[in-house]
Amino acid sequence: MAPFGDLWQSVERTNGVGLNERDVKIVVEQICSALEFMHDKELVHRDVRAENILIYSPNLTKVKLTDFGLTRKVGTLVKKRVKSLPSCPPEVWEAVLLEGYNIQIGSDVWQLAMMVYVCLTTRFPWDKADITDPKFTEFVEWQKRKTTRTPKEFRVFSPRLLRLMRRLMELKPMKRYPVTEVNKYLRDRWLVHKSQRASSVHSHVCPIVVKVILYS
Repeated sequence: MAPFGDLWQSVERTNGVGLNERDVKIVVEQICSALEFMHDKELVHRDVRAENILIYSPNLTKVKLTDFGLTRKVGTLVKKRVKSLPSCPPEVWEAVLLEGYNIQIGSDVWQLAMMVYVCLTTRFPWDKADITDPKFTEFVEWQKRKTTRTPKEFRVFSPRLLRLMRRLMELKPMKRYPVTEVNKYLRDRWLVHKSQRASSVHSHVCPIVVKVILYS
């Protein structure tokens, strides 16, 4: 048991404000290192989220990625069994129930971006990464550059973080940048002014619900 709990518990203690970006960057740098190690060995974690990051120091300088129950080799064929979490990438949502899809490193990259989002805002930006969700559809339009209007759920982020998110959250998993891309942005400002942030955070539609992913 980690002496300081998990990352989601730390997020919860902010009472809807989110962790400060300095702390998020400290955590993300460590998780990126862990994921890079896994990806070099062609392993995909598949469940990167705040609940699976344990804290071993109060200032977050020592955290560990845990719960490798869903970890598989790149290219492994798995079946989608039940409805997925909001943090799952669109290719998982698109998979037909009980039919197979191949594991890709891009899944971890997407979930890393979603973890950053959750830590900074305490919310998911949508209920599901599927075109039936209007919030996700708005993101897709922006991601495909069909509009220059930043999605409402992302307006708390600086231009530099938006650029990073765009790279990590490419709709096609093979186009997503490696997790090491994050290191280029750690010195940049990630959030807009606090006053703007406060007015935006509460507009997010999908509160975190802790669930167990039941696909293998």
